[in-house]
Amino acid sequence: MALQSNESLQESEDQRRLSQVKAELARNITLREQELVAKAASLERLKFEEELTHQVNLVRLGSPSTTTSKIASPLLSPPIGPTNAMLKDAINQSPKSTVLIPVGKERDLPEPAMMVLRGLWARLGYQGNSFVDMQLEIAKELSRADFARFEREMLCNEVISLRNELDLLREDRNELIRRAESAQANLSQVLESEERTFKALVTEREIAKRAIERAEKGVQQVVVAKEKEAVRAEAMSEEIHRLEKERLAAVLYARTAEEQAALANITAKTAAAVAISAVQTSQPPTPRVGFAPTTPKSPRMPSPGLAGRTTTHSQKPSNNPSQNHHHSNLANTPRLATASSPNHHSTSAPRTPHLNSASQPNNNNTWTELDEAILQTKMRERRIEAEENRLAAEATKLAQERIKLRFDLNQLP
Repeated sequence: MALQSNESLQESEDQRRLSQVKAELARNITLREQELVAKAASLERLKFEEELTHQVNLVRLGSPSTTTSKIASPLLSPPIGPTNAMLKDAINQSPKSTVLIPVGKERDLPEPAMMVLRGLWARLGYQGNSFVDMQLEIAKELSRADFARFEREMLCNEVISLRNELDLLREDRNELIRRAESAQANLSQVLESEERTFKALVTEREIAKRAIERAEKGVQQVVVAKEKEAVRAEAMSEEIHRLEKERLAAVLYARTAEEQAALANITAKTAAAVAISAVQTSQPPTPRVGFAPTTPKSPRMPSPGLAGRTTTHSQKPSNNPSQNHHHSNLANTPRLATASSPNHHSTSAPRTPHLNSASQPNNNNTWTELDEAILQTKMRERRIEAEENRLAAEATKLAQERIKLRFDLNQLP
């Protein structure tokens, strides 16, 4: 707006100056024309007065108006065609009281002129009488000379020169007007170019303003995204801490379960030893019965027939209270949910000592609840280990994302 107001003020100032120059030129030209017209009118009036005076003098002297002079005039009287109207106006405007100048009066030459003429006459070889005759001839010529004609011709020449000067002034005026028009056209072109430049600048300003607004919106979006990422990183960090606590709690629980399983194994071994010692002290030795050799099988994958024999053997009633107590201890042993590690599975399974009796089956080929508990414990340990690996991978990924976010923050201006 300030630029536009300055341009409008400058334009108004230029217009004012141009109008002042035009007015001054027109005023000067008008004044000069008036002066020239007045001067021409005065010259015409003087000319008319001189002619009138000359005619009056000729009438008084009684000489004809067409008196010819012996001295030829080098100047000719030009035709006064275009100035007839001006001459009539001058005649009409001429004052009634005119001053008459006598023309036929004798005129005496000044002394220096007389001396010059005498010297010239003497050089030419004339005597005094001849000089007197020459003086008389010169006096006659002076008495008959038409001085008004010379004055009229001089006035005509001056009028012609004034007309020429007036024409030159008119040409100068036309040239100045043409220059003023060209300057006005150039000024209008400059104003149009400035207006187009101003519009282009305003358009560029609007474009830059919109670009700045878009950049500010983008920065705000980046800031909001950073805040969201920070909140997300904080939530993931809290989740990592929580999972770490859960992992530590699971490890502590597994260790506690392992210790409890070891304690239960020791208790079961002690109970089995007590039961065996009680059986040996209470029952007489029985003859050993031979059995056919059997193929050893894995305790983790029992065969269906062996599992049935084990089940039928475990369902047989025992007459020995110590054996019943031993079976009750085995039945009441807690399941190891998350306990022992793979290094203790060989010691966690209670092994009952073999009796020197044919009624005791081979316990290496049976699948007990303790083996089931050990298998479940190992499976839980593997699941816990897989969960720990997953948490470690998530922690690594979160750390990488945090490093990337920090790098992006550093890259932003």
